[in-house]
Amino acid sequence: QFVERSSRRPLWRMAAGILREEKLSGPILVKIICKDASRRFIELSGSPLRHADSQVVGFRCVGRDVTDRLKAELQRKELEAHLQQTQRMEAVGTLAGGIAHDFNNLLMGIQGNTTLLLMSLGAANPCYQNVKSIEQCVRSGANLTRQLLGYARGGKYMVKPSNVNDIVDKTSSLFGRTHKKTKIISRYADNVWSVNIDRSQIEQVLVNLYLNAWQAMDGGGTLYLDTENVHLEDDFANKYQAQPGRYVMITVRDTGSGIQDSIQDRVFEPFFTTKPMGRGTGLGLASAFGIIKNHDGIICFDSKSGKGTTFSIYLPAADVPAVSEMPAADQWVAGHETVLVVDDEPYILDACTAMLTGMGYHVLTAGSGADALALYKNRKQPIDLVILDMVMPEMDGRETFRRLKKLDPGVKVILASGYSIEDMAEEMLSIGCKTFIQKPFDEHQISRKIRELLGG
Repeated sequence: QFVERSSRRPLWRMAAGILREEKLSGPILVKIICKDASRRFIELSGSPLRHADSQVVGFRCVGRDVTDRLKAELQRKELEAHLQQTQRMEAVGTLAGGIAHDFNNLLMGIQGNTTLLLMSLGAANPCYQNVKSIEQCVRSGANLTRQLLGYARGGKYMVKPSNVNDIVDKTSSLFGRTHKKTKIISRYADNVWSVNIDRSQIEQVLVNLYLNAWQAMDGGGTLYLDTENVHLEDDFANKYQAQPGRYVMITVRDTGSGIQDSIQDRVFEPFFTTKPMGRGTGLGLASAFGIIKNHDGIICFDSKSGKGTTFSIYLPAADVPAVSEMPAADQWVAGHETVLVVDDEPYILDACTAMLTGMGYHVLTAGSGADALALYKNRKQPIDLVILDMVMPEMDGRETFRRLKKLDPGVKVILASGYSIEDMAEEMLSIGCKTFIQKPFDEHQISRKIRELLGG
């Protein structure tokens, strides 16, 4: 064993001080290198050695190995830092979630009326492209609130056992077509385990990481994408408040400028961005953090300034095989059935009525859960489907659904909300509610959901 170079000077100073001042000294922390090349921390205290006539003739040192204690303190500080960051982000997330919900409801009203205009206007009409531009703005607004909700509540939409190789391949292929200066090298694990995820949200996370990497590489460079089956041990999992066990790891590595040490603690904070004003919202990594956390996963990174960045995502492995993704329909399908729309916002009722009527449906509306129950109970004609808002005053979507089930055990319900799926919605889906749709939705999305339930 010998003393590491960085600890030699403090040790010499302590020895000289004891001999010069003839009094106790220390403790000081000394790092030693053992015969097996391992490093240990020793806490040293020194005292003078005196002759029979009290003259100082030397000194003695007593050392205590404090390596394990220091490691435990470091782990405790890291856990406290992660906990404080999580609590801080959740507090801001509660506010952001409420804003996103109300904004999505407003967008739903705009989307519904835009759909109406597009149905009534021909492509040759001078106003047609103006209305299409409004629709595009609604989509951009919905993308923004989707990021807010991903951060704020980490809410999942529709969770299915999925193959991450397919998702990484799909997103990277689309990204590569529009960013041709970026070279993409992929390496996928054979027989990768399936994971229970909302595919659209994991795609959102990956695209955010690709864009950040592309910007860090000034539009050029190489993007390395890997998937791997891994087993996480207790120490690593506990650091991120996760469960040990089987995970699928996705890594996104770039050859860009890296992340400065001074801001590494802030990269997952909402609204924090290094981009110029108007070039970024600071929600990309914040929403990625919220989405992965709500999937009971881990997202972390390793970066050095000038040497690139590696983001690692760990998603818990599922015990069921992955299911294939069905392609979305490009056109809405006309219908003739009776649909009951339940929402406490009058402008959303008007927009949905106009949208569904334009597709051929017979539409009934209710402005509250109580009104919906009364209408359903006294119906003179079959109600084939209910589109039910989740968040309503007095009687929320859960209670309304429970009472509808008592009236008609076979009732078919589509949940609709400006939030993403919460525990309440997941509970409703588990006890017989058929599916979920996120506001704002257009005629293609709602048509697809309706036909999934009613056939055709």
